[in-house]
Amino acid sequence: MGLAELKNQDNTKIQDIELDKSGTLDGFSERFSTFLAMGEVGGKGQKFTVLEKELSASRSSVHTWLTKDIAPKDGKLEQIIRYTLTKTMLATYPSVKRIAAWLKYGGDEGGVSNPFEHNGSSRNELAFRMLCEIYAMRNEAPDVTKLDSQIDKIAKALESFGVKEYADITTSIRGFVAKCMY
Repeated sequence: MGLAELKNQDNTKIQDIELDKSGTLDGFSERFSTFLAMGEVGGKGQKFTVLEKELSASRSSVHTWLTKDIAPKDGKLEQIIRYTLTKTMLATYPSVKRIAAWLKYGGDEGGVSNPFEHNGSSRNELAFRMLCEIYAMRNEAPDVTKLDSQIDKIAKALESFGVKEYADITTSIRGFVAKCMY
């Protein structure tokens, strides 16, 4: 994925994100460590061991990624993301490329927003919860390429029904959403 392909949440292209001369990505190590913690990859000090053993990463490489704001090569980063996602329910959301973009270029100033935050929108959180329930009920694996659009559709449906909290979701609303999802 090229830098020109990355977009902010409002679909505007990200401008002027560059590596500094040393090859560092400002804030990468903090985001990377946060992501590994969300995926429950190792406890304090165990991230090194887990990444070394499970993903054949050298101790010095892991140290660099976690402390020096230098990202692994794209293939290795995507391998780490996939491994981390399989360790928790995060496996259902979002795409590997989107997470890689956030890890490398995330931030508040024109970077890629955290894909695990839904801007505090409780309706999006409800939509995500409903989507997980629907997939579980159908015993299907989610298609991660469609999750963002499915969450948006469900959130709009919940808004049209006036749903503000989980208790407001009736059986008929669940049925309607499940039928309209595909």
